[in-house]
Amino acid sequence: MLLFINLLKEHNITKIKVPILQVLSYRYHELLSEREKENFPKKWNSDALEDLKYLSESRKKYRLKEYKHSLKWYNHIVDKQDVISKLKTENLINLFYRMTNHIPDLKIRNDIDIQGDYLDISIGNDKRIKF
Repeated sequence: MLLFINLLKEHNITKIKVPILQVLSYRYHELLSEREKENFPKKWNSDALEDLKYLSESRKKYRLKEYKHSLKWYNHIVDKQDVISKLKTENLINLFYRMTNHIPDLKIRNDIDIQGDYLDISIGNDKRIKF
């Protein structure tokens, strides 16, 4: 983020608007969820799980690890687009608010509770930020 702010300063950009809602990203997570709903049952059907008992110990250990990883990924993304969107939005907002503590000439000029579509940010012309 500091590199980005410095780049803006170098190009004399002093005002930016950061959209809060990431509608394109939301659709991506919907598609990712749908794809995983289709792929997981195909890869880990009852036959695939039954076949585990016929594998050598080393191969079985590898396949179980692969299954656990796939299951963890499945649980992480399937039908989670709302949660992901909310977390991304909150983290973005928190990042900019945190940056105001470290960059004195960075100001958020609107209240997102009232004007909630974007963050209106002012960047002063002070020197580049050192980090």
